[in-house]
Amino acid sequence: MKNRNLILIVMLLAFAVVSTGCVAGPWTFREYVDDWSASVYSDNTYIGTIVYMFVWPIGTWLGSIVDAVVFNNVAWWGDDLWSGKGTTFNHNTDNCPNGKNNPEKPRFMEQPKL
Repeated sequence: MKNRNLILIVMLLAFAVVSTGCVAGPWTFREYVDDWSASVYSDNTYIGTIVYMFVWPIGTWLGSIVDAVVFNNVAWWGDDLWSGKGTTFNHNTDNCPNGKNNPEKPRFMEQPKL
């Protein structure tokens, strides 16, 4: 009976730790998958459409699970809780939605000029 209670307590504590940082985190892996698929689409619309139809939903789903269980908790318990400032995902990287074949500096989701 003691082992069963100990297991229950450990499971409840683990759930408390995992569930506290999962909603308010930076969603690092999911955002990376989203930026990558937008980059593929901007470089080649045919391949990008295939990525958005088949790869992106699975990657976003898996990324959300990994973020909720691991990365958001690391961000929350490792920095956000102690500094009082939120951690965000930096979209200003080389893997930005304008694609790697764009000669200009990456810009975040700029509307096309018609």
